[in-house]
Amino acid sequence: MTGPRVLEPAAGSVAVNAWQDPDGSRHVLLVAALRPMSFVQRPLYGRGMGKEASPGRAYNAWRQATREQMLVACREAGAEPLTDPSLCAVFGGGMTKQGRSKSVLAHDVDDLQKALSDLCTGLLYINDRQIRFVPASAWYDDGADWFSVAVWGPDASGILGLRLQGDPAQLGHTSGDWLRA
Repeated sequence: MTGPRVLEPAAGSVAVNAWQDPDGSRHVLLVAALRPMSFVQRPLYGRGMGKEASPGRAYNAWRQATREQMLVACREAGAEPLTDPSLCAVFGGGMTKQGRSKSVLAHDVDDLQKALSDLCTGLLYINDRQIRFVPASAWYDDGADWFSVAVWGPDASGILGLRLQGDPAQLGHTSGDWLRA
């Protein structure tokens, strides 16, 4: 575990940083230069649909490929899943305008957040029921495809919180400094 630092992964890759504050609060920051995808519910009328038409197929393929990249990045960074019973998490991302999925405005923010939460279960935390506080979720139409997840546990006194660290005007959307609790 090193300390907070700016993560700027190359296109198509994932970067992870894990550290522990002097007060005992553990943190994991993951930034991926990958296109996020919405969580998709499987249709109830599966009998008449061909396998190719199932809307869950694309999501499942994306989920499997993305989880594999995230797992490798977590192992390289030495990030173990946080085991605290209560955690804070911040989810966010950006998308370029491509084809029919014109922007993040075409997606439900809750569905995007649920997709990232599912991806992180078992990698950044044991179970998504540990997430007790989500102070912000930010999604942008951007010049690049990316998503980020920051997760942290309580400090030594057992308090979960979010404190701004550094000058907000100088912190970009891929900077982990503002996510310290």
